[in-house]
Amino acid sequence: MAFEKLLSPVRIFELDDEIGKRIEGDGSVKNRSALLEHLQDLGVRMHPATNTLEITDTHVRAENLMTHQEELYEADLVVQALDYRPEKDLEDIFRGCAEKVIAIGDCTGIGNIIGATTDAWEAVWNLT
Repeated sequence: MAFEKLLSPVRIFELDDEIGKRIEGDGSVKNRSALLEHLQDLGVRMHPATNTLEITDTHVRAENLMTHQEELYEADLVVQALDYRPEKDLEDIFRGCAEKVIAIGDCTGIGNIIGATTDAWEAVWNLT
């Protein structure tokens, strides 16, 4: 389905009281501001402090966590980006499969692409 074909407005529902609140470090705060401004320019409707309660074929039912009011929003398509926890035990699972196992990226903790590529570069550099 092409973006232009969507009938309902694009919306972001965020549990935190601020959209993108956890984006931080290595210049990302500046990127966050630019991203939020671009989303606003595109007409994306943002709903901070909002919990998604139910997703149906045609609607999203959500609760505003500040007012405790429920709202029903039409939805053609829903994409969920859920909280993530690192898979810290993956390093132990793969230990013994190779001479050296190095945990990098989200395996060691939640991060971003800059941290992940830095971890990968350091891992390769220190292989010897």
